[in-house]
Amino acid sequence: MTISASQKSTHTPQPARPDIIRPGPDGVTIWENHTPLGYDEAVATMKNHITAMQSGAAPEVLWFLEHHPVYTGGSSARDDELLLSPDHHIPNPSHSPSHSSSDMKPIIRATGRGGQWTYHAPGQRIVYIMLDLNRRGRDIRAFVRGIEAWGISSLAQCGITGMRRAGAPGIWVYGDNKDNNRSDQPDHKIAAIGVRLSRWISWHGIAINVAADMLDGFRHIIPCGIHDAGVTACAHMINQPADMIMQQLDHALINQFSGTLGRYTDTDIATIAPSQNSE
Repeated sequence: MTISASQKSTHTPQPARPDIIRPGPDGVTIWENHTPLGYDEAVATMKNHITAMQSGAAPEVLWFLEHHPVYTGGSSARDDELLLSPDHHIPNPSHSPSHSSSDMKPIIRATGRGGQWTYHAPGQRIVYIMLDLNRRGRDIRAFVRGIEAWGISSLAQCGITGMRRAGAPGIWVYGDNKDNNRSDQPDHKIAAIGVRLSRWISWHGIAINVAADMLDGFRHIIPCGIHDAGVTACAHMINQPADMIMQQLDHALINQFSGTLGRYTDTDIATIAPSQNSE
């Protein structure tokens, strides 16, 4: 992918700080942020933490957050699947319309994660996954399938039938949220996965669309290179307010970790039964 000068950061981002740090399942630490973060600041935080993990000075982390609107292109992103000019900007919605143009935030980023173009915005649950695969097993294929299994099992706990789609990583659904043993492929993507490994320590992670109103941003890209399917959000699948779904999803992700991503064996998803136990 060609990156123009306008796509590169013009400043050194300051690392963001989690609002809450608490123990999680299987010795993993949970970080949480309750207001959206800038993408560059979050990446700077991950870089610092990965470096500390490599020296044995930091724990494994699952980081729950949301981003201000941003388009990110992974290592397989193609210029012709970005439907915006490289210098396109949108205002940061946390700033008032009366602010100057200096408040405009670039929405295109180059990132070292895998995958293609995707979109982040408030109303999407992002979990950055910082795990030590030296300890858990150096198998990237099983790791990605473990992330898929984790998301599918967590969505199931929330009443949403997620599944895999052949040849397209991530989590998919049928538009009517039903799986009646169909022979066709699921037609809407509800979660994107993009990971990076640094000396077998993972970073980046999964983005699950929760609020319906954040989906409009996807019209400016070919999401994840998929031309024959759409994107959807949890709020389209179940009749509940987005903030309530987000709370339920966070609980489910923590609850389902140990039996899915916590082991990330390449097990058929049909054998993974979502647990209804509390965390």
